[in-house]
Amino acid sequence: MKQEELHLLFNTYQSSANSNPSLSIWEFMGKLTTDQDFRIKFGKDDFFDTKKDNSKLQQDSLLNIILAITLDVNIKRVQESGKGQVWYIFANAVASFASYNPYYWVSEQASEQLKQQNIEDSIPISRYKIFQVRNEERKKIFLFEHLCPATHLINLILARTQKIREESIKLDNSEVKIQIVSEIKKHFQDYGIVVVITKEEDAKLKSTLRTRLDSSISNPMEQMRARYDSAGISLCEKLIPVFGKMYR
Repeated sequence: MKQEELHLLFNTYQSSANSNPSLSIWEFMGKLTTDQDFRIKFGKDDFFDTKKDNSKLQQDSLLNIILAITLDVNIKRVQESGKGQVWYIFANAVASFASYNPYYWVSEQASEQLKQQNIEDSIPISRYKIFQVRNEERKKIFLFEHLCPATHLINLILARTQKIREESIKLDNSEVKIQIVSEIKKHFQDYGIVVVITKEEDAKLKSTLRTRLDSSISNPMEQMRARYDSAGISLCEKLIPVFGKMYR
């Protein structure tokens, strides 16, 4: 989705500001990326009707895995005791969920590289096509990076869902499950954004920038953008519609 089209949608959203919460352009992009109901409202959820794509089905099944492990009474002990296979499955499911979103963000440097490769990124493009682009030395140019590190998102999900369980001892299990599902979905809507960046940019995400966000910032989008600002990575105000097999 080109910048012009994105801004047109954003202006439409702002024109009905009386009935909509105030959002920045980045928050608007985030909701288009992670919130299916929001995409449907703006007619941007039908890009993939003619594509062989099961991304939504993958997300539904991944959510079931995440929920099941989150509800496991042993999950906190697993987290604290060396992790192991259950933790691997859980962490991979959390990271993969966001990777199946229908839109990816893109850095300015990566956007320029895509142009040089004659890749049109305003129409649906397979994740494979982007992931397999190589330079003259046959080395991959791009990677798919989580705007919020998966490790940080996992910790947020577990901390919040654990608190719900502790506060809901007297509630029926089905009620607790409903609350936890809602909370998991909210975290993915707030933080589940994938960005196409270059290998060169990835090398700038050093030390804690690779694993966490600045908790002194309260707004999720500002937290994530601050991480990229600290690394000197500039984001484009446009979205790439993607489909097909997920790559990490």
